[in-house]
Amino acid sequence: MLLDSNAGVADTQNNSADSTETNNTFNTPATPPTSPKYFDDNGNFLDNWKELLPEDIRNEPTFNTVKSFPGLAQAYLSTKKMVGARPYKFPDQNSSEQDWNEFYKTQGRPETFKEYQIKRNEQIPEEIVKSEKIEPFLEKFHQFGLNQKQVGELMELYDNIEIEGIKGYQAQSSQKTEQEIAALRQKWGSDYNKKVENADMAFNLLPEELRTKITQSGMHNNALLAEILFEYSKSLDSEKFVSTDSGLGSDSFSNIESQMSQIQQNPAYRNPRHPDYSMLIQKYNMLAQKRSQLKG
Repeated sequence: MLLDSNAGVADTQNNSADSTETNNTFNTPATPPTSPKYFDDNGNFLDNWKELLPEDIRNEPTFNTVKSFPGLAQAYLSTKKMVGARPYKFPDQNSSEQDWNEFYKTQGRPETFKEYQIKRNEQIPEEIVKSEKIEPFLEKFHQFGLNQKQVGELMELYDNIEIEGIKGYQAQSSQKTEQEIAALRQKWGSDYNKKVENADMAFNLLPEELRTKITQSGMHNNALLAEILFEYSKSLDSEKFVSTDSGLGSDSFSNIESQMSQIQQNPAYRNPRHPDYSMLIQKYNMLAQKRSQLKG
């Protein structure tokens, strides 16, 4: 009995100890796991936040524009709004003028044709640029909905075509002048230079208005006109020739070279529409003939 009684006491004590240990186990609080941190206290992404993303998406360029949690939410909301939205409809023959104007605006067309920035090729003489009326073309370009880049490329093409036309006209005019001079030189023989100078001086004595009309018509380099002017010079007072220099100067090689260079530097020499163009061409070719004679 004593043994049984002691055993009972021992069992009771053991159970009490087990109970105490169990209670202590349940009363000890668990340590929560540590979560990765994406934001600072203001909701902005940390510098290394993309490293916490899965490796296959962390380098997507889209994430470079997202700087904060509110920004991420806004981007997500904008994307959701686009899903299912009606795609943009291009205007067609049934669209109104307002629809077309709105479309042209999205393509970069300025508000008015006067806002086009036009830069002409420097090879085109200033006199030609000033005389041309390009405003009607710009107005049409605007009506067709062209933007600045398109108009600039069209004007560049136009200038290139015009430059080639000017060069072609100059070549033809120069060739024609040379042929006429050759024929006139053959006719006048050794008196050619003197008669040409007299004809040129007679031309300079004509009224300015008449000289302008002759040069604008392109007749100043006409062989028949040169003959008429020479005959006219016979009736003039020789003293007038003394005070009216033809511009040829002495017949020295260096002087002829200098005069030819001055003519080439004259803007009118490169502009077929200039009133003095034909006169300069004729003088240049005459000087070239003299230079060739001196070389020979």
